[in-house]
Amino acid sequence: MHRHSRKIFASCAALVLWMVALSGAPRAQTRMPRVEFKQRTLANGLRVLSAVDKSSPTVAIQVWYKVGSKDDPDGRSGFAHLFEHMLFKSTKNMKSEMMDRLTEDVGGNNNAFTADDVTVYYEVVPSNYLETLLWAEADRMGSLNVDDPNFKSERDVVKEEFRSRVLAPPYGRLFYLLEQKSFVDVDALRVAEVILSGGESSRLYRSLVYEQQIAAQTSAVSDLREDVSLFTYLAILASEKKPEEAERALLAEIKKMQDAPVSAAELEKAKNQLVTAQLHERETNNGKALAIGDAAVLLGDPQRVNTDLARLEKVTAADVQRVMKKYMTDANRLVIYYLPESMKKPAGSPRGTNSNGATKGGE
Repeated sequence: MHRHSRKIFASCAALVLWMVALSGAPRAQTRMPRVEFKQRTLANGLRVLSAVDKSSPTVAIQVWYKVGSKDDPDGRSGFAHLFEHMLFKSTKNMKSEMMDRLTEDVGGNNNAFTADDVTVYYEVVPSNYLETLLWAEADRMGSLNVDDPNFKSERDVVKEEFRSRVLAPPYGRLFYLLEQKSFVDVDALRVAEVILSGGESSRLYRSLVYEQQIAAQTSAVSDLREDVSLFTYLAILASEKKPEEAERALLAEIKKMQDAPVSAAELEKAKNQLVTAQLHERETNNGKALAIGDAAVLLGDPQRVNTDLARLEKVTAADVQRVMKKYMTDANRLVIYYLPESMKKPAGSPRGTNSNGATKGGE
């Protein structure tokens, strides 16, 4: 997952490039250094955003495609991720894995990631290799070799990633469905996420891990997308604890935030954590490019890279309470228990459901 440097975006593709990184600017109050950038559209429709910073002799290049997992064909989940892998194989003018040679052999790096709404490719290299990497990105965009051996090998890689990253870890989760275009509440939801699970002083850690010792690990994640989004709660149980205990404890913490506003101290701490994370990200070429790419491609306005901090600062305790009430409802909730074999119900026995019909039981 990476992004940086100047940028090029089209209706379905974007390239982001960022020249050089800021040297970690200390945070004065909550002021974020402005990101100065230029943008233009090429004759072929590709949109380019570029920013220059001469504090380091490197360049970060990102190509954003406005297609992701949500665009997978029916019955072919993972297709966008598979195609992400394919673009590292051979092209008309490059051998397979040539992007590694063009970057790693000169002291740089490259990678890519597939999200729900976008697929992004990036490289960070010494700045004198900018033209070479732009040529390479154009070559794989326009002349990729899609053949059977490459397809089968990368499909196996993606399947193994799914097994190790998704199927292997045990978990219990509460999913809350967020409405389409929930970006309108993005700042309040992210503040709520940090208050719930931002470190060992967060509400979920203090309650479930430290005080009740129900869980060994907890988290809350606002997974915000262009289409329907999710707010996910995770609890990995402590030894000898039951999933029903963790579910009740999670619901109790949610209800507390619905019934009463969070404290001023919690609100300020959450904002500080979010601002600090953004500052750290923008200390690198790739981080700046990622911020511009998010604003331009996902939010529809690259200027949001310089205005979103002000939106975050305006979030109030009432806003946090409002989104908790709006989205964390019984009708909106799905509960999943992912259990070891020893805790699964015998074959043929009905799975339990909570009062709202959410599925419980082993997978």
